Amino acid sequence: MGNILDVKNLTLNFRTDEGLIQPVRNVSFSLEKGKTLGIVGESGSGKSVSTKAIMQLLPGTASIAEESQINYVMKDGQSIDLAKVRARDPRMGVVRGGEIGMIFQEPMASFSPIYTIGNQIMEAIRLHRGLNKRQARELAIEMLDKVGLTNPSVRVDQFPHEMSGGMRQRAMIALALSAGPQLLIADEPTTALDVTIQAQVLQLMRDLQSELGMSMIFITHDLGVVAQVADDIAVMYKGEIVERGTVREVINNPQQAYTQRLLDAVPRLDKVVPPAPLKKARKLMDVTNLGVEFELRNKKLFRTEVETVRAVSDITFDILKGETVGLVGESGSGKTTVGRAMLRAIDPSEGEVIFHRKNKGDIDLAHASEAELREVRSKINMAFHERPVQLHNLGGKLLRNFRPEMSLVFQDPYSSLNPRMTVRDIIAEPLVASGLMKDREQIDERVREIAARCKIDLEHLRRFPHAFSGGQRQRICIARALVSKPKFVVCDECVSALDVSIQAEIVALLKDVQAELGVSFLFIAHDLAVVAQISHRVAVMYRGRFMEYGPTDKIFFNPQHPYTKALLSAVPHPDPDIEFKPTGIEGGMIHPVASSSPDGVSLRIPDQPSDEPIQLVEVDEGHFVACHLDQQATVQRTKSLEPA
Repeated sequence: MGNILDVKNLTLNFRTDEGLIQPVRNVSFSLEKGKTLGIVGESGSGKSVSTKAIMQLLPGTASIAEESQINYVMKDGQSIDLAKVRARDPRMGVVRGGEIGMIFQEPMASFSPIYTIGNQIMEAIRLHRGLNKRQARELAIEMLDKVGLTNPSVRVDQFPHEMSGGMRQRAMIALALSAGPQLLIADEPTTALDVTIQAQVLQLMRDLQSELGMSMIFITHDLGVVAQVADDIAVMYKGEIVERGTVREVINNPQQAYTQRLLDAVPRLDKVVPPAPLKKARKLMDVTNLGVEFELRNKKLFRTEVETVRAVSDITFDILKGETVGLVGESGSGKTTVGRAMLRAIDPSEGEVIFHRKNKGDIDLAHASEAELREVRSKINMAFHERPVQLHNLGGKLLRNFRPEMSLVFQDPYSSLNPRMTVRDIIAEPLVASGLMKDREQIDERVREIAARCKIDLEHLRRFPHAFSGGQRQRICIARALVSKPKFVVCDECVSALDVSIQAEIVALLKDVQAELGVSFLFIAHDLAVVAQISHRVAVMYRGRFMEYGPTDKIFFNPQHPYTKALLSAVPHPDPDIEFKPTGIEGGMIHPVASSSPDGVSLRIPDQPSDEPIQLVEVDEGHFVACHLDQQATVQRTKSLEPA
């Protein structure tokens, strides 16, 4: 088959206050009908802006150079040079959506929040296909069903905020395909999704491409993903294509050092060496029977209905000093809720969170006498350093004074930094807010110390966040989290939106900081290979409960629970010769069943869920698996998960 798209010598000019810059220079590539081209590279390499030039979606300060050509073959067989068509030309209205569809990286920002999903899909259908409102609604429901959304007749009337990230991404695919394009541009469509949803979206796109005979351009920084979906690869670096070829040629025999660096940066479960479990470290935190409930209020005409949703149930584990515990699971499994409850950012409904210090006697700050409280308040740092603290009972001034002992690194380094504050002020903010330091010289000294430790140039302290890349911003977030010298830090998906090479740098930074400062991390992530690189122990969560918990090497290389196995099967492998076959999780696995035999504990999924509470079976030293006990079997090593 012939080519549907030929891009020749694409050069983009951007007008800035500093003069004319060219983020893309002399880029050339072609796409055969029915094939998939993967464009890979780090952030800022020019991947997205090159494809936006095809759709004439460039900002007003940008222009396409005269010598550039973007030859596209339309459905009727006519060829058009899109580089010579103005953005407001009526022909571009036909091309956008009707000829070429686009899936954007962030579906929440791509949908209008004030219209339902169905209205936005119907708008594209009526514009490009000329159907009436009833026909457009029927086709919208059909498209939502085609992309795998449950109850499409209900989803069509929902707003974007009522859907999870994976559901919004599926709806975005339905919107992009609703007008029947013959070319689909997918710009990082799976970057922020967990591994199971990513696997489902990749499989969905491959199936739809085969069914509809589409061509596709797949933009990503993850070579593991592109190896499973693309026929050809173009590698971009600093606005230029540095290597092109088939998937097997580029991945199995890269010719450029940059391509090799990208491949080396991809975390691979088959090559990762997890940190060894800590043996002699003392406990830093104990979490016992933690539960969290939320109230959802649904306002009716004359009343308000209150529904209680249980987000986390019966979570018990411990964290040692200088240890990293990884927390993995699908979106909505309760990972972030556990981290927020441990930090007392939200109040747990039940259970305890104990913060240990030097064992010189215990004090229950919730029930202490006035004399004891006065002593604690007057010597707050000494009290916290010498006595275990029950965080679930802390409140008011005591909780505020204790805040510097714990910290949080947010998922999004862009929205979590105040754009009006300099980097110096951002990093110093915890010191000022908590009153740990009041002398400006002391604050500046601490800020410079932690900035150097996080590999932030001191000259950057005077700049504002918009001047930095995603990886640099994440370093600023880490420096801010560590400036108060906390003993415990929650890293909530702090590398999920970063390039693989930047991910590797941030993981190495966290390891170095942990070795120097002895800080403990709760590392929440959906990228299992990254979790395996940094975690001493790992907990696998599903629907608010632990399904499996234990040393990293046992969880990843000897998984016992079927849900853990399904998660691991969904990790794409950066080798096109290895078949990608993720295990389906149809209907979920609410209550696994364990039975005992001389060979150990085996797991199965029952036909009917049981109402019995889930227990945790110790299948190996420190390795626990959630299960129901088979009534005909006797399990010798059954016990609830207790802190070691």
